[in-house]
Amino acid sequence: MNRCKIPDIISLQSPLNTLEQRIACTKPKSFKLPLVHTCGLHSVDNIFRKMLLRGEVNEEGKKAVYSFYGLPRYLGFKLFFTRPVVLVFSHKMIENADKIYPFDSGAFQNKIYNPHLKGYSIDDFCIAGRNKSTKIDKLVALFFGDSNGYLDGSPVKCSFSKDKIEHDLIKLYADDPPCASDERKKTFEAIFYGNIKINKHLCKVVMPKTNYKYIDKKTKALIDKFQLLFYEDNYYSSPQTDRDKLIRCVYDEINSI
Repeated sequence: MNRCKIPDIISLQSPLNTLEQRIACTKPKSFKLPLVHTCGLHSVDNIFRKMLLRGEVNEEGKKAVYSFYGLPRYLGFKLFFTRPVVLVFSHKMIENADKIYPFDSGAFQNKIYNPHLKGYSIDDFCIAGRNKSTKIDKLVALFFGDSNGYLDGSPVKCSFSKDKIEHDLIKLYADDPPCASDERKKTFEAIFYGNIKINKHLCKVVMPKTNYKYIDKKTKALIDKFQLLFYEDNYYSSPQTDRDKLIRCVYDEINSI
């Protein structure tokens, strides 16, 4: 269901070509949601022994680490048998990101968002430069009104929009098929080139409860330095069920802050 709340915006005199230009005309608001990275349980030992997230080579030929703003997003079957683990980082880490996108950039490049965004370049949606924490909260205000709307995946209505790129993004966010929607299209992505040292900004670790006991003792000692949360998982349940439990666990924790 679309939200009726319209964010405060500065009046536009003419259409703008890029998302960066559009949010320059948006009044700043502060929500300070965390940044989250999802990985498989099999990766935990390597990550915490070295306190490092290693980048993987992307379509540009660069090593990159991908994360989402506010909530974990992944396709259920991709991480189901590896048991997802979520690393929750402080809002301040966003300043270190190299690029921010208003959706999953890989899906865009694979043309999954056509026909809504047909004719656009990925560069039209790229947010970079300084003050990225302010810019990403401007995206929340512009497209979802507030943090509750963003976390719930409920975009504002697009009838008020005077700018094409804004209008087309809201249509993408609001167009949910009858089956379960892939929420990555309406969750903001942050990309970090190279590797990330996790000890400075890592706040919480969300683990599958039934599999935690199988983790190496030395790794457990490293994980226990951070706030540890558990979600219920079950080998006999569906990937979607475990995925929903994980997302609900992180969602409830964010809303309790």
